[in-house]
Amino acid sequence: MKSNESVQDYFSRVFALVNQMKSYGEQITDEIIAKILRSLTPKFEHVVAAIAEAYVIYLIIIFVELMSSLQAHEKRFTRTHEKNEEKTFSGKGGVIPKRQGRISPCNEQLCHSCVGVVDYFSING
Repeated sequence: MKSNESVQDYFSRVFALVNQMKSYGEQITDEIIAKILRSLTPKFEHVVAAIAEAYVIYLIIIFVELMSSLQAHEKRFTRTHEKNEEKTFSGKGGVIPKRQGRISPCNEQLCHSCVGVVDYFSING
């Protein structure tokens, strides 16, 4: 940025260059923002520092939210698997959960909406 150039003129010049680069097939990334901030004159130094600090805080917030979301998913996943293991290994007389393809006590194929427990010994007995 030139010392006597307004921000609007500077951005117009930058966007003209970016559009020209895009027309030549070049991939434009977020790196352009860093280049713009680096090229500003010293009178914008405090603004650049504030923007950089806000961006770092934003990244930390995103990281914390991502971590929280993944931890919540992990907890739900673990709880679901623990419940399934408890159901599988609990009960008396070899009771197993009903699954698609098993035979129900009335000797008919199970439908998708059938839920409950089938006695393993009555099927394979």
